[in-house]
Amino acid sequence: MATEAMKLLLDGGNPLVGRLMTYDSMSMKFQEFKVNRDHDCLICGTAPQLTQLLPDYETYADTGQLSIP
Repeated sequence: MATEAMKLLLDGGNPLVGRLMTYDSMSMKFQEFKVNRDHDCLICGTAPQLTQLLPDYETYADTGQLSIP
């Protein structure tokens, strides 16, 4: 994740936008998967509803209920 952040901050390399990379340390193998955007996502969908930090994260963490301000 740190490498991806550096690539985005420095505007270099090929960031894993729309892709997920996994690493198996036992076999020393990397795999890359295409990940499609969820158009209904509250954060990155076509009509984002969650555009700021949650005001009451503790309640969300305890209950799993999300109340969008």
